Amino acid sequence: MRSERVRTFLGVWAPLILGCLLIVFAVNFFVTSPTPSGPFSRWPSDFSWDLWRSICTGGLIFIAVILGISTLGRVRSAQVRQRAWGRWYRRRKDRPAEPPSAPEAPPPSKP
Repeated sequence: MRSERVRTFLGVWAPLILGCLLIVFAVNFFVTSPTPSGPFSRWPSDFSWDLWRSICTGGLIFIAVILGISTLGRVRSAQVRQRAWGRWYRRRKDRPAEPPSAPEAPPPSKP
């Protein structure tokens, strides 16, 4: 039973938690990252840091969303397979076991 729980956590919940953490990290980076400026900055003064912050944030959020979509897709397909297996197993179990019928004898041939 524990291995099923561990497999469920690692296969479903861990990627979703990781995706949420990536989104939180991306938003935190976008809001709080400082713009390097001052006399010792090597970057030009007209360099657009907001654009690069937006690109990095968008990339992290994109990766997190893809991670969530693929995880939920795997979960849905596993549930469909499990339901189909359950229907097949119940049908097989509920059907009475009938002995196979004997093949019919061929009609006698006329010599």
